[in-house]
Amino acid sequence: MTASGGPRPGAGLADVTALARDVFGYPELREVQRRALEPVLAGRDTLAVLATGSGKSAVYQLAGLSAGGLTVVVSPLVALQRDQLRGLQGRRMPDGRPIRAAQLNATVHVAEARAARAAVAAGELDFLLLGPEQLARPATRELLATTGRPCALLVVDEAHLVSEWGFDFRPDYLQLTDARQLVGDPQVLALTATAAPPVQAEITRRLGMRDPAVVVAGFDRPNIDLAVRAVHGTTTHDKVRGDDVVVDEVLAGPTPALVYAASRRHCEELAERFRHLVFTAAPYHAGLPAAERSATQDAFLSGSLDVVVATSAFGLGIDKPDVRSVVHASPPGSLDEYYQEIGRAGRDGRPARAVLVFNPADLRLPRMFAAAARVRDGDVDAVLSALTRATGPIPLTDLAQHVGLGTRRAERVVERLADAGAAVLHDGVVVPHVAEGEQAHRTTERTHDAEEIRQAVAASRIDAISYYAETMHCRRTELLAYFGEQYTPPCGTCDNDRRPAPRTLHGLARPNVVAAAGQGRAPVDPGSRVEHTTWGGGTVLEADPHQLLVVFDTVGYRHLTPAALTTGLLRVVAGD
Repeated sequence: MTASGGPRPGAGLADVTALARDVFGYPELREVQRRALEPVLAGRDTLAVLATGSGKSAVYQLAGLSAGGLTVVVSPLVALQRDQLRGLQGRRMPDGRPIRAAQLNATVHVAEARAARAAVAAGELDFLLLGPEQLARPATRELLATTGRPCALLVVDEAHLVSEWGFDFRPDYLQLTDARQLVGDPQVLALTATAAPPVQAEITRRLGMRDPAVVVAGFDRPNIDLAVRAVHGTTTHDKVRGDDVVVDEVLAGPTPALVYAASRRHCEELAERFRHLVFTAAPYHAGLPAAERSATQDAFLSGSLDVVVATSAFGLGIDKPDVRSVVHASPPGSLDEYYQEIGRAGRDGRPARAVLVFNPADLRLPRMFAAAARVRDGDVDAVLSALTRATGPIPLTDLAQHVGLGTRRAERVVERLADAGAAVLHDGVVVPHVAEGEQAHRTTERTHDAEEIRQAVAASRIDAISYYAETMHCRRTELLAYFGEQYTPPCGTCDNDRRPAPRTLHGLARPNVVAAAGQGRAPVDPGSRVEHTTWGGGTVLEADPHQLLVVFDTVGYRHLTPAALTTGLLRVVAGD
């Protein structure tokens, strides 16, 4: 132990296990926590993708106490910061010294914020929790750059928010790479409960992680039963029939229940239906007053509500252990989003259920959102032209006005150009890094090509939802494969595994069920790198004798038959 009461920098797992027991009262560390902590304790930048309920907060808390300096924790929501702060306050190190933690955000009282800043300046804090928008402020960065206790660890919680391929991208998170340099280039620990391979790659790139260790563990939530109820059609009658199925599924299962809907109007309509039945129910969406949203959240957490019908705005930072059912009234925009939302069920480890009511026609909304997020070639050309003629830094609002775009639309273009190395966006000011002529032409081509890849991957992620809903294979195997985690079917707790295998004329079970039961040999190992004649390089996520799931670098997720390997369409890259 150091004089401050913490473990020595470079402490091993045995030291941290003792700290977990003495400070936090954990009898032992979970295996997934040990796996996440090992590279952190070795000094490596680390991305830990750990399932909800696996103890991510304990990972960063123990890593921070082992780092020997100030730990800065970036969390996206005030509710998360409050919960994490409560988890630290009142704790003491083995020598009796209290763990010192504070938060900075827009809701903190002026006096509390002043005290927190004074503690940082004096080097008296172990943990500082703040939002990405707070870290982007020059005053905060200057404070952290001159603190009496240097920042030893930068923790990015809910790290999938840094990725545009994640389901809830936050532009403020793009400031974090720059912030790392300004606070002394500390070690980085990124944590999330959901990140498929493309999202993992973007997180490590955007956070500037050097030689990162990527730990993916514990995605399976075996206590959550998985099922899909299919409906079809686009008429009003079909919509009503789909809502009937949603209501039936909630009635058939235990409460408390979360129901996710794609629109605010749908939330209101379903909540009203539930209120006419035997439930206490309320809607939750961004269009409601903040006080009403807060009251609904508090009522749900206290057990006063049976059902909350919500958009994806509800759930992040909500830690209610006894949610028994999560029902989706319409498909989410990706399996990343779906996994995050169903992960709010059964956090107490008891049986829970997740039901997706799937109408293929409902995918038009996620496809519409994906199309709306596309950065147009003409916008890129206009912004790049303005930047090549700029004589110095230019405020983003001025740039947007000059090229005739809205500020957010111009910001997306600048983000693309920043990825191509042509600009830097900092504190609302764009700094051009491109000259006219051939350099501008190459930048334009790179940016256009990158946008095509981005759109192809986005489309493949929506297709993956459709495949999950329509597959006859073990749903758990399909869901975990999307995140790069292998699972040997059958799980026995999904509707497909419970469904009796249909018989053919000769009395044989359908081939995919036979394969799912583990018979036969896969033609290639999961994790193998492969090369497609058209799509280029990719990584095998799932393989059995009848299908391959590959995530390609340029087009995202694709399901192929093993025949692709024997016909030469796909080849395993030698040495991988």
